[in-house]
Amino acid sequence: MSAVRVPTGRVRGSVPAAGLVVLALLAVGGLLVAGRLNAAATPSDSGLREAGPLVEALLPVGRTWLDVATFATMGCLLAAGWLLPAGAGVLEATRHQLLRLAGGWALAWSAAAAVLAVATTAQLVGTGAGDVLTSPALYPLLWEVPQNLALLVVVVVGLVVHRCSVRLRGAGAARVLLVAVSLALVPMLMSGHAKTSSNHYLAAQSLVVHVIAASVWVGGLLVLVIHLRKDVAVLRHALPRFSTVALCCFVAVAVSGAAGAWLRLGLEWNAWTSSYGVLVLAKTAALVLLGALGAAHRSRSLPQLVAGRRLAFTRFATVEAVVMGSAAALAVVLARTSPPIDALSRAVPQHATTFPTVDRTIDPVGPWNLLTEVRPDALVLSMAAAALAGYLLAVRHLVRSGGAWPAGRTASFVTGIVVAAWCMCGGLGSYSGALFSADLVRLLTMGLVVPALLTLGTPVQLAWGSRPGPARVARFLDPVNGLVLLVLLLAGVVLTPLLEVSLRTPVLHTALPLAALAAGMLFLGPLLAVDVPWRQRGATTDARLLTVLGVLLLVYAGHIYTSVPIVADDWFGRLGLEWGDPAADQRHAAW
Repeated sequence: MSAVRVPTGRVRGSVPAAGLVVLALLAVGGLLVAGRLNAAATPSDSGLREAGPLVEALLPVGRTWLDVATFATMGCLLAAGWLLPAGAGVLEATRHQLLRLAGGWALAWSAAAAVLAVATTAQLVGTGAGDVLTSPALYPLLWEVPQNLALLVVVVVGLVVHRCSVRLRGAGAARVLLVAVSLALVPMLMSGHAKTSSNHYLAAQSLVVHVIAASVWVGGLLVLVIHLRKDVAVLRHALPRFSTVALCCFVAVAVSGAAGAWLRLGLEWNAWTSSYGVLVLAKTAALVLLGALGAAHRSRSLPQLVAGRRLAFTRFATVEAVVMGSAAALAVVLARTSPPIDALSRAVPQHATTFPTVDRTIDPVGPWNLLTEVRPDALVLSMAAAALAGYLLAVRHLVRSGGAWPAGRTASFVTGIVVAAWCMCGGLGSYSGALFSADLVRLLTMGLVVPALLTLGTPVQLAWGSRPGPARVARFLDPVNGLVLLVLLLAGVVLTPLLEVSLRTPVLHTALPLAALAAGMLFLGPLLAVDVPWRQRGATTDARLLTVLGVLLLVYAGHIYTSVPIVADDWFGRLGLEWGDPAADQRHAAW
């Protein structure tokens, strides 16, 4: 088969970054001028000050601008990082143009977030947009209000992505930038949800998964339609990969949307027949139709495109874009529609007090409850599912290409993912907010057991093979660094108020075991010496490192056992579980 010749010209539709800078400056200047010309904030009939028609117009325009720039930025990075195969030299020119285009859209993304932050502050205070920019007394509101702070995170990340997209090259850089953009959306989506409600926290997490998956899906389709539609050779590479990405996004959108709808509406018929429920059902129907169309295109349109029929892609893009646009319109209407009053009251559970990381009605701990209790975490489960799906797809691709992969490695990796999910969302995760011993076991399991299982699955070798990329990275990785991070993390939990702070903060409560997992991977990866390209060390050094870890664990255990004040005494004392004894549990934690 002859090599495919790929055009190396500019990607269609690229926008010079300098033009976007000029547009951003004009937008700021327009805010200042219009803020002076616009009618000053006037009192409404209720006596409250109104920001005026300019601010009222800026809010929907800025939000639309932000959404479009989000889709475009994520779509360009997706195409550069995943839709074009890594290592294909003839595609590097196209990848480079997509990265530069992502940088331009990231600058527009930052500008939109800045305009929206100014308009939000003006609406909150009841003043003109120009007054917000020219009144230093109002500047603190730009970072003291949670929603504005989240928008400022978008501004900073957008500027960083813009700068990095010009300097960085390759698929790996695009993937890192896509992850950064996705993480920057999390504070904005999480702001405004009740921190003291477990159901609200789960609903916010489901929303994060829902929006990020939908943004990747929509953005990827837009980039294919707008920027790559003329390059048939590129589409032959990109469309099969986009089909797989779209399938994963479809599953994530469907599951997270179903979880959010169930949390808001429950199972009562009256809630589902309300206007909000009908909109949810209509959006569900559009999603099911999108899934059916995706399956049909995967079996029919892709083979035709490979055969050189570009009309197949036109049909593919047009139909999906129409249905996806309808679903997006329903989502906008749904966001502006309030759930039924009964559904709102059910959304707040009985335990929605000042204990957001534990259900106070949880049954006494026991072997069966440790296995069967669940505490769903949408973000953690999505990451676990993505890691598991990526690993299994890579194994299937390797086997279909004629390679061999030991079943024991797959079993080890799958077991590691299952154990991690149990630690975070199963029985151990459920009791981690009620018992110090469960929280400590969770940290040790995530920091030592799960990394060992994942490392024995050799995911680095599966992903990179014998390519030199990770070997260069491995020079900067050392098990000593992993040991130091793991020891410091445990010290923070045992010796400082970090544990109690994490128990009161759901995000930190989730982040600590994930940090232990990262430190454990860095520590155990080189010691086990089964994956590549970790730098192997001598047996004597390995024994010394393990001895240091063992001694420090004994020191921590002795401190816990002899400590007079109960660790996180205020939390466990106020929790007041009838079957829990904080002093006895602390001794269990020491053992």
